[in-house]
Amino acid sequence: MNARYALALRPNSEHRVVDLTGRNVAARGQNMELEGYLLATRDHWAAYHNHKEQMAYGAATLYLAFVAAVAIKPATIWMPGIRRTQFLSALLVVASTSLSFALWQLRKREFAADVVKACGNLLTRALGGGLTDSDRAPAVHGEHEMPQFLVSEILTIRQPFQGPRFSAVLTYLLMLGGTVVAVCRMWQFT
Repeated sequence: MNARYALALRPNSEHRVVDLTGRNVAARGQNMELEGYLLATRDHWAAYHNHKEQMAYGAATLYLAFVAAVAIKPATIWMPGIRRTQFLSALLVVASTSLSFALWQLRKREFAADVVKACGNLLTRALGGGLTDSDRAPAVHGEHEMPQFLVSEILTIRQPFQGPRFSAVLTYLLMLGGTVVAVCRMWQFT
């Protein structure tokens, strides 16, 4: 039995072990397994969320530093032996690759944030005994297999076709804006 519950246990007059809320500990043990799963899942996806966030914003920062260098001092970036159209083409390839990478990382980050929030909601519900055994059937969400109750909660948090969150949109706009400024500056530079 988990130590955090062992301190809260006391026998009642019928000599059944109950917790501080008066619920039978045997019934509570089934929910403890569920709570353990939800806690582990939440912690795993929270770490994944942080990793994806660092990757996306790290890539965006490096890209923005590159386009800022192109916009501020194009003479130091552009080699005279390379034609302007070749350089602009290379710049657009780097821009599309960087933007695609950041978009991919931020989509994964948003999914992880939804899983973390769903686990938090379900932990609250599980403490009140609100999950049934039928909710525990396996289900597939995207490329992940999870219990049905978790998939259902994720779907209530984030509806299909809901757009990206503000921080992701701001990142996309900054990257696109930096690209436009760098391209315009290079176009003017001769």
